[in-house]
Amino acid sequence: MFPERFAVKALAAKRNISLLSGQIERFHPEIAVVYDESSAIDLQNMLSPGTGVEILYGEDGYKAAASYQSVDMVVVSFVGASGSYADSGSHRGGEKHRPGEQGNPCYGR
Repeated sequence: MFPERFAVKALAAKRNISLLSGQIERFHPEIAVVYDESSAIDLQNMLSPGTGVEILYGEDGYKAAASYQSVDMVVVSFVGASGSYADSGSHRGGEKHRPGEQGNPCYGR
């Protein structure tokens, strides 16, 4: 919506790789994360050659997305407690917590 002001650096999903692949093609993130290795392989096979996105998976992948170094703001949305461990990685030193709606925290510097 404001490409001159914002860039998507990371995207994550659980297993909805059809939606995620479309978002990757549209927003050109540096990394994308899915739930498991099987979904990561399937996602990689769906993407056009040369997208340049690094595909990660599992808890370490979600934490990497939430704490990605070139990011100024992390927006997290999840259902239930399953996404809370990924959210915990976005609390880097010196950052302020700016809450979004319930269950959708937003963190930035």
